[in-house]
Amino acid sequence: MQCQADSDVNAKVRATACELDTWYHIDLRIVQSGDVLTIDWRVDGVEQTQYAYTYTAGPSWSRVNFGNHIPVGTGGTVYFDNFVLSVTSADYPIGDLEVVGLRPTADGTHNAGTDVIEDQSGNDIGAVSAYPLLDADPWVNAPSEYIRQVASGNSNYAEVLFANTSETDIYGAMALLAYHCGNGGAANGGCVVIDEDSTETAIWGSQSSTQDYYAGADTYKSVILPTPAGGWDQSAVNALKSRMGYSTAIAGPPWWLTVIVEVAYLPSTGVISHSPFPSFKYS
Repeated sequence: MQCQADSDVNAKVRATACELDTWYHIDLRIVQSGDVLTIDWRVDGVEQTQYAYTYTAGPSWSRVNFGNHIPVGTGGTVYFDNFVLSVTSADYPIGDLEVVGLRPTADGTHNAGTDVIEDQSGNDIGAVSAYPLLDADPWVNAPSEYIRQVASGNSNYAEVLFANTSETDIYGAMALLAYHCGNGGAANGGCVVIDEDSTETAIWGSQSSTQDYYAGADTYKSVILPTPAGGWDQSAVNALKSRMGYSTAIAGPPWWLTVIVEVAYLPSTGVISHSPFPSFKYS
């Protein structure tokens, strides 16, 4: 996290003041027991005072929010970068890891059919490459290129391979999908990631269990990828591939817009790099 300001304003991390134009590494563990949340946290590796909070009703967990507690009336910008989440208490403290998004950079082996899995212009996947259609930034609305399925085919799919990593100290990986429904109406389908053990993980739907792809706007799904049998390492990351298709309901053709694998790792240099982009910010 980095704090910037238009005037001499200190941001707060509970009782700890942030210096301007400085990156901080924050480790946070939240343990729920009934209505009580117990919070352990560190700033740049230094343990802070444990904090406990009691709810009047038991809390529920659905998402993580960033940046919505900057005091009203203060001018400033906070950048967030390299967010890593674990549901295993013993992982705390996770440490200062870096995160990179690996985009599709090559085609795998398709089963696209004829006039079934196509690009946005109606060209069959296979006759045209799939990977350049899926590498847009996920926050770009309505990309001009995408993969669509226009005829029923539960066994049909396009397959893409992701960029390789040169890193070897891998902590974990997740996958992100952006999709849309072309013309309204019913749509189903699937998008999966397959690892080096041939284990298939659904981001949203699979061949054996399709999901609803009806969406009037760009929609996002994500999944934490399971650890391969041999553990996360360079070869495990570089073996990942994705397939999308499997639709049997195409009244509104499903569109696959973007698929990315995000990898958390400790850089071989031991130095974490930060910059305002691709970090996101709150002002």
